[in-house]
Amino acid sequence: MADPARRLMTPEEFFAWQTAQDGLYELVDGVPVPHVKMMTGASAQHDRATVNIIATLHAPLRGSGCRPTT
Repeated sequence: MADPARRLMTPEEFFAWQTAQDGLYELVDGVPVPHVKMMTGASAQHDRATVNIIATLHAPLRGSGCRPTT
């Protein structure tokens, strides 16, 4: 919960403020909080799709200076 003495930001104020920040923030209940990127493991279906896409791109890109990544 936000400190009652602290004025909460509107989304418009937050977006203007965010452009001057070095890091990423989220607006939670009117308070900017640092954005923490968290990921869980991919599902088996997602993993198979990723592997298939990379495998399909590997041969055509060989020698081009490009390479597929996840």
